[in-house]
Amino acid sequence: MRVTCTRQPGGGLELSYRLTGQVSKLSIPHRQPAPERRDELWRQTCFEAFVRVSGETRYREFNFSPSGDWAIYQFRAYRQSMTSPAVVMPPHIHLSQDAGFLQLDVELTPELLGEAAMSATAWQVGLSAVMDAQADGISYWALNHPPGAPDFHHADGFALRLAP
Repeated sequence: MRVTCTRQPGGGLELSYRLTGQVSKLSIPHRQPAPERRDELWRQTCFEAFVRVSGETRYREFNFSPSGDWAIYQFRAYRQSMTSPAVVMPPHIHLSQDAGFLQLDVELTPELLGEAAMSATAWQVGLSAVMDAQADGISYWALNHPPGAPDFHHADGFALRLAP
């Protein structure tokens, strides 16, 4: 898996997740005609991003399904005080795939990023994915895994630093 992550000058974020190989072995949710906010996307193949202002404990979690469904959560600190912020315009999610690759491109507006979008300091980003390989079970991928069981919320996972 390869991920590109680009901080936009206006406070937005562009993400591009690309899987290559035997994508047909994965359970890929079908594209929905009207994608919507949906909880528990992590129970199937999905892609995730965690964003916080460097040095802060507050962060946002973003989940993106190949179906087009999405979720956004705000945390005050590590897994504390989870809320679902109000969203006027959902993230733009575009899926491309064939037998040998799957690519999910996501655009997050400044509104979706909340306080991070207004920050003139660096962001810390955690990038991860959940892959449902059907008979082989679910696997968890991240830019950086903390010791022990997969935990995308852990501070060690916020391994990418994006300058303003």
